[in-house]
Amino acid sequence: MELERLLEWTSWRMEPIRPYSSTHFIIMAVIFAAAAGFGLLMSRKCRRTEHMLFSFGIYLAAAEFYKQIFLTYVRGGSYSWSDFPFQLCSVPMYLCLLYPVFREKGKRIIRDMLMTYNLIGGVAALLEPTSSFSSYWILTIHSLIWHGCLICIGLY
Repeated sequence: MELERLLEWTSWRMEPIRPYSSTHFIIMAVIFAAAAGFGLLMSRKCRRTEHMLFSFGIYLAAAEFYKQIFLTYVRGGSYSWSDFPFQLCSVPMYLCLLYPVFREKGKRIIRDMLMTYNLIGGVAALLEPTSSFSSYWILTIHSLIWHGCLICIGLY
């Protein structure tokens, strides 16, 4: 099965990155710079907020879907409901996906929430990365990109 081969191919184990190590600080600086640069670039180039936020929602949902399948795979086919995407950092995924449905007042509220919550949440997750650094490369990369996206959305 193709999906199983993909999961096997991406299940590289790693020694988790030590929080507050030089590696952590370098990764954090790169993510902050990339998220800030991309967020500011998008704010100047992309005038269709609805399209941009919905696109982020699609990306975040696809990444979360793969993460859920991956976690089930590495646990021998057993799903842990504690991994269901109802953590605080999953809220932006739902809001970005639902953004086009709301009227202008609701969209303004969502934009304000995404601006403040995403920025603070993404920065906080990178400053205190204990739950972000996994023993699997794909989960660590997923978490770092996810929180970088939150910062990017917040700046956008």
